[in-house]
Parts: sequence; structure tokens; C-alpha cells
Amino acid sequence: MIRIPVLPLLVAAALPAAAQVPDMPILPEGWDIPNIAPLPEGQRAEDPATLSISGAWIYATSKHTLLACDFPASPGEPMSGHMEIAEHDGGVTVTLVTGGRCDPASMCIFEGGIAGTILAVANSDTVDGEGGIAANGWAVVFTGTANGTGSGTSSYVHPKGYRCAWSYRVDLRRPAEGELD
Repeated sequence: MIRIPVLPLLVAAALPAAAQVPDMPILPEGWDIPNIAPLPEGQRAEDPATLSISGAWIYATSKHTLLACDFPASPGEPMSGHMEIAEHDGGVTVTLVTGGRCDPASMCIFEGGIAGTILAVANSDTVDGEGGIAANGWAVVFTGTANGTGSGTSSYVHPKGYRCAWSYRVDLRRPAEGELD
């Protein structure tokens, strides 16, 4: 375990200079975020020059963990569904099309970039009438042209200082022919 916000470091290291990513809140001192596991032995990602990630994907989250919270909260629920990745000059946009619990709707749209085989995206917005801000970030390593795995972090910060942080696993795969029909 490390005591620095891993995702902002990954986002900064993995994005092209032109990409704009929302700032992720920094967790308070003493709150830990697990390291992202390396690729399993024997698995190597495709050549980044030939890796095209644009288009439809199936996503699934699992192993949700409540890292720390100033009030009672659940570890979170798994999500799965259809998402779209769009590469553009300024970076990458990921949109959760189905399966996401996004209130407001902007929480289903992530912005970021890809460097080599690492996708790093994030979002943040005000999510309640009290001015609380939620933020999410994903770091995914593509292990081939049709799959990727990584981790996500989420946080909530209330204007009065209450805060929570979660982590979870993120798996991506290309849909089978006709799966999204």
C-alpha cells in the first residue's frame, strides 16, 4: 500500500499533453489506495501502434472496497454494461451507455487519454443539492485488441469536509457479434 493518490499520477504520466482531465481529489493523509497489479506473467499487451480502442466495449466492475469514509457507507455495487470509447485529437472519451448509475448524467462520461496500452480517464461533478463532489478514475491496461483490465477509484467530498473513497476492479472486453443488438 502507498499513501499517495495513484490515479492522478497514472493519469498525468499516461496522457498526451493536449488531453484535458478533471482534477481528482487528493485523499487525506493516511488513506490508502492499492497499487494496480502488473500484467500476469506470460501476458503482454499488443503493440501500441496497432492497438485501436475506439468503439463498443463491455465493461464490468468487481471487488468493490470501501477504503475509508467519515460516515457509514457501503463498499459499492458491481456495474456492467455497454460503453463506447472514442479516440480524438485531444485524448479519449469513454461513455457508459448502459449499466451505469450516473446522477447527474455527466458521471457516465470520462475524459482522458491513452499512452501505449494504458488508458487513464476520469470525471467529476457536483452530485447533490448540498454541493458534494464525486470523482471517478479508471486506469486500464489493454492486454490485447479485445480485452483490458485495471482498477478504478471513486471519491465523494462534502463541502463540510465529510469524505469517502472506494476502489474496484475494472474489466473490459469487446462484445461478441450481435451481443449489443
